[in-house]
Amino acid sequence: FSGQKPVQVQNAAVPGFTCPQSSIQLDRVVASFPPDILVLYQMNTDATRVESHDKVGLIGLSPFLLETGLGRLAIAAASAYRPQRARERVSLSRYKRCIEGMLKQQAARQARSLLVIPVSRFDFGKPVGFEHPGMGALANYRAAVRSLGIKHNVPVLDMPATVQRLKLKASEHLIDEVHPTEKGHAFIADSIANLLRSQL
Repeated sequence: FSGQKPVQVQNAAVPGFTCPQSSIQLDRVVASFPPDILVLYQMNTDATRVESHDKVGLIGLSPFLLETGLGRLAIAAASAYRPQRARERVSLSRYKRCIEGMLKQQAARQARSLLVIPVSRFDFGKPVGFEHPGMGALANYRAAVRSLGIKHNVPVLDMPATVQRLKLKASEHLIDEVHPTEKGHAFIADSIANLLRSQL
C-alpha cells in the first residue's frame, strides 16, 4: 500500500481445492504464518463438479482448435450447457459451516477477513445483481457468502456486481468460464487492495 506500512502477502491458495481442503491448508499455514487479514476466494470448486460437458470445453482449449475457431465454439457450447446441469461438489450447508469456521478462527485470533465472490463468464454484460436462472446452486453459494459477511461484519467483494457495474468484457478478463486472464488477475488484485484500503 503506497505511503503506508509495508505489507507481506502470502499466497497459500491451492487451485482446485474445495473449502474443506482449504480449511485444512489454513490450519497448516496459521501455525507458521498467521494472517492478519485472510482473503477468502472460495466458491466455484465447491458449487460445481466437473462433468462430461466440461471436458468438451477443455478440449476446446487446445491451440489447434482455438486457431481454427472450433475451440471457441466448443467452449461456448460447454459454458452455455453447464449452468442448467451443474451439480454441487460440497453441499451448501457444509460450505457455509466451512467458511464460517475460518471466519471464526480469524476472529478468535483478533485478526480480520475479507470475502470475495468469484466472477464467471455468465456475469458479464448483465445488469448489476443479475443471476442466471439456471445457476441456482451458484446463486445460493453467493447468497451464503453475502449473508455470512453481514453476520460476521466481514467486508464482501462482489466481483460479479463489480464487472457488471463497470461493464467489463469477459473476453478480456477470463480465459474460459471462470479462470482469469493476466488482466483479470490484475483487476481482481486491485479490487481487493482498494477494498482493504477503504474498509480495513
